[in-house]
Amino acid sequence: MSIMNKNLLFSSLIVGALVLSPSVFADDDDLFPFDVPGEFSFNVALTTDYIYRGETQSESSPAIQGGIDYGVDITDGVGWYAGIWGSNVDWDDGTTNATSEFDFYTGIAFAVASVDVDAGFLQYIYPNESESSPDLAASDGTNYGFHDWYFSLGYDTANFLSSDHAPYVSYGWAWSPRGYNSSGEWLYQTISADIALYKSLAFSALWGDLCKNCDNKGRTRLDSYQHWQFGLSATMLGFGWDLTYHDTDGYQSTSDEGSYAGERVVFTMSSSW
Repeated sequence: MSIMNKNLLFSSLIVGALVLSPSVFADDDDLFPFDVPGEFSFNVALTTDYIYRGETQSESSPAIQGGIDYGVDITDGVGWYAGIWGSNVDWDDGTTNATSEFDFYTGIAFAVASVDVDAGFLQYIYPNESESSPDLAASDGTNYGFHDWYFSLGYDTANFLSSDHAPYVSYGWAWSPRGYNSSGEWLYQTISADIALYKSLAFSALWGDLCKNCDNKGRTRLDSYQHWQFGLSATMLGFGWDLTYHDTDGYQSTSDEGSYAGERVVFTMSSSW
């Protein structure tokens, strides 16, 4: 997921959030009233294609996604958060029958001199994946589940630009000692910008570079690729609406790019509370 893209470094699917305040858990009529510090939020989305780092994770088919997040201030200006996010997946590549993905993440967020800082850990889990390729898993330990350590910096240029349309710019970094399908060390970096256009209407753009098998000095360009995306999002009728164009460059082979990456337009409807 990406919190980075997901998100998080996840962030593109949900427009705005309504959080449950601690008072929700401290009603006078509760049988066992208690206060819970911090805030919970929930999100759900329906998308025409689940795109992760430029690649389809749902065989170019629709996906239903959702998550639960919890955040709390641990000291002045520093917050801690944790959450779980899930989606259906379909690779149809003959190596796994996994049909769902669950991501567990936790991190801290704070600001330094107007720069927003976010750092954390993200675990990707694909239930039942080992049932699809027991021989492969038994021989070399190959599996799709993996984890990321991630870090991002964000800055609102409105701090020095006197414009209602000053972009919010960010840089994201994520590292995994072993990417999915046991594909060696991964290093993923992004540069993105978000611009408010009119009321809730906003434009966003992102460029990303994924280096696969980075710990192999003999790797070739086929182990890496770049992707980019740009789109419009808005809130209407209580839902978030997002229309985004995706494309990739240097993705393995022409046939693979047509199947898993390349040009595509994705529409997403979401809600959060």
